[in-house]
Amino acid sequence: MQRRPAHADGKSEKAGRRPGILEIAGQPRVRPGKPVLPLVFSHVPARAGGPRTEPQDVHEQKDGLAVIQQESRLRVADNTGAKEILCIRVLGGSSRRYAGIGDIIVATVKDAIPGAGVKKGDVVKAVVVRTVKEKRRADGSYIRFDENAAVLIKNDGDPRGTRIFGPVGRELRDKRYMKIISLAPEVL
Repeated sequence: MQRRPAHADGKSEKAGRRPGILEIAGQPRVRPGKPVLPLVFSHVPARAGGPRTEPQDVHEQKDGLAVIQQESRLRVADNTGAKEILCIRVLGGSSRRYAGIGDIIVATVKDAIPGAGVKKGDVVKAVVVRTVKEKRRADGSYIRFDENAAVLIKNDGDPRGTRIFGPVGRELRDKRYMKIISLAPEVL
């Protein structure tokens, strides 16, 4: 077994290589006595003279929330006349970035049926009922859907439509949207 440094002079020039790493039989090994730079930077702000932090990926989420964020388009799963909405804001605090099943968003109607109760350009509130990103449940199972969908609601939380199309997540029951649960054909 031959030990060789990542580069002849001990410094790494190739992308993906880090100083302080040896390759032994094709496997990377930590070089004793040499500092190894972290591959993933944390959210901790940089100290003076310390390593700089990189911003997290835009699509990274916290607590298993789905990636419904500003500018996300969702299908409308009720009979209000709206077909598609665009998320303007995720409600729940000024620093809240992502919404999951059961969360309220403020959205604008992007596509609607002519002569319906809502029209294109209307600003509405909606509750997310289906997400493509899987949601982890307390029993360890995961649930995901084929599309992102929402139901338009009034200010008091009741649905604006009288029918709901497609299945909805069980998380709506925990968030007390019982009217939506009762109108839905299937609760998964």
